[in-house]
Amino acid sequence: MEILAPHQASRIMAVPVHHQASRIMAVPALHQVSRIMAVPVPHQTSRITAVPAPHQESRIMAVPVPHQASRITAVPAPHQVSRITAILAPHQVSRIMAVPAPHQASRITAVPAPHQASRIMTVPAPHQASRIMAVPAPHQVSRITAVPAPHQASRMMAVPAPHQVSRIMAVPVHHQASRIMAVSALHQVSRIMAVPVPHQTSRITAVPAPHQVSRIMAVPVPHQASRITAVPAPHQASRIMAVPAPHEVSRIMAVTAPHEASRMMAVPAPHQVSRIMAVPAPHQASRIMAVPAPHQVSRIMAVPAPH
Repeated sequence: MEILAPHQASRIMAVPVHHQASRIMAVPALHQVSRIMAVPVPHQTSRITAVPAPHQESRIMAVPVPHQASRITAVPAPHQVSRITAILAPHQVSRIMAVPAPHQASRITAVPAPHQASRIMTVPAPHQASRIMAVPAPHQVSRITAVPAPHQASRMMAVPAPHQVSRIMAVPVHHQASRIMAVSALHQVSRIMAVPVPHQTSRITAVPAPHQVSRIMAVPVPHQASRITAVPAPHQASRIMAVPAPHEVSRIMAVTAPHEASRMMAVPAPHQVSRIMAVPAPHQASRIMAVPAPHQVSRIMAVPAPH
């Protein structure tokens, strides 16, 4: 989604799941709804609702909530969004996925959260994406957010984050992306993936972060990207990769880093990239991949993968 949530929604899904969506919501809740799903599920939906709740929504919300949506929301939440996703995931998304999930999406959201979104993913994951967010969060996103967060996004960001993004990916993951983010976070996003990975992507991000990205970033970050980034980082990117690595890149960076890039790779890896890759990987990308990897990428994938 391209809408943002004002504050903090913990677990949200905005797209329908076919059989089992534990925590999903596609309609707005004014403040706090415990467990909501906004899209129809064919057989088994544990906690779903498609209409807005005026006052109390804890788990799921797909539409914006004014103050507190704890588990899921696909629309912007004014103050507190912890886990959100707005797209469906084909089969199983554990924490957050922004793409539709056919049967089981536990924590997903694709809408931005202004200040605090813990786990969000905006790109579709075929079966299982644990922590994904594709919408921006203005100030504090703990686990996942695909949109920029103004002040605090701890672990995921796919769009540039002004100060600190720990784990982020901006491309969709097909089945299992634990930590993904596809939108920018202004300051601190915890876990985000924005690009698709065929089966398993743990920590990915494809958008730049202005100052500090700790775990994953696919776009350039001005000062500090610790784990992953596919764009150049001005001063310190520890583990980032946006381009393929020929054989094994544990922690990759695809763009230039002005002063200190501890573990970075800017070229494609044909078979095995452990931590970061910006291109799609055919079968297994664990953390980040910005370029396609023919067979095995352990940690990350930022681009769509064939399977």
